Amino acid sequence: MTRAVAQKINKKFRVVFPHKPFALLGDTPRLVGVDGQDKMSKSLGNAIMLSDSASEVEKKVKKMFTDPNRLTKYDPGNPE
Repeated sequence: MTRAVAQKINKKFRVVFPHKPFALLGDTPRLVGVDGQDKMSKSLGNAIMLSDSASEVEKKVKKMFTDPNRLTKYDPGNPE
């Protein structure tokens, strides 16, 4: 959308934006939710909000899936 707006402004006026904006996508286009689901989403209730307090963020992060060898809480894990 930003690219289209920049093109219209450049066409109507003068070249205001000499370099057209482009998307910067990483290797992971979505963040995995704190419950391990496909995506982090407010509607699914598995997101870390900017308005969350430090204690809420800590609580959510401690529940996150981090080690593929540790499928349950009682499996030995690898902290690296």
